[in-house]
Amino acid sequence: MELVRTPKALDIGDEVLLGAGIVARVATLGDEYLHVEVSPGVRMKVARQAIIRTLPPEEQPLDDRIGDEDGDGTGEHPTDVPDDRPPSGGV
Repeated sequence: MELVRTPKALDIGDEVLLGAGIVARVATLGDEYLHVEVSPGVRMKVARQAIIRTLPPEEQPLDDRIGDEDGDGTGEHPTDVPDDRPPSGGV
């Protein structure tokens, strides 16, 4: 299984891990910089050196993880509160 590739070997659509711990998908490529998509429609410009490694294709796709911050599979944020009741701890 190939876990690490050089930044020069990147392709559009590759899922990568950045040095800051951000998981993103490569959207555009340049010589020194590239754009990565961290959420649908949200892109960041990063230096190629910021890429720690590419993630193998058999890992869970990025799109399946977005919106599931607590990992419980519901897609709800752990601090989401239904609209019909105030947050706990007061009005």
